[in-house]
Amino acid sequence: MQTLKYLSSSLFKSPVSSVLSSHIKPLLINPLTSLSRPFSVSTPSPFYVTPALEQKKARKLHESMYGGGENGGIDYGAKVMEMHQKGPHRKTRPNRNPLGPGVPFAKGIVIKPVIKKPKKPNSANRKCVLVKLPTGKEITAYVPGEGHNLQEHNVVLIRVGNLQDVPGVKTKCIRGKYDLPHVIKKTS
Repeated sequence: MQTLKYLSSSLFKSPVSSVLSSHIKPLLINPLTSLSRPFSVSTPSPFYVTPALEQKKARKLHESMYGGGENGGIDYGAKVMEMHQKGPHRKTRPNRNPLGPGVPFAKGIVIKPVIKKPKKPNSANRKCVLVKLPTGKEITAYVPGEGHNLQEHNVVLIRVGNLQDVPGVKTKCIRGKYDLPHVIKKTS
């Protein structure tokens, strides 16, 4: 008879009450346990567990990043947009070539031979010539080797090369080209 009562009550009750009755039933069978244990009933949770990605809150951007017009309301700031439009900053170094950018050699006409004095520890005079280039520049060029016969109106080929102990001389003449012959070996 008790089983019929239990079945009929479980059929006509709501699902929550049937869950409650299933939890209560073992307690009612033994009256001693109901006195000694505290009474607790757990109900099923009303919301479902979703995947971890759906549970995360949408991250908000900083308030200064909102307010851009054509960018969907997001403003990345003037600095970022400028970097995006102009690209990375590349440093341009000044050209140090006295003959011009990308010019290794130049043909010139000697204006006059010059003797230059070197910087402090050195003392030997350096034989140089003042050369007029086809670009219109006038450059002092060092004549390497011992002895030369360069005069006014001679044609020489000069190359880029800094003379370390004479300030202002940044080119050298090439021996064996045009009017500047090779160094003649002394025979004794």
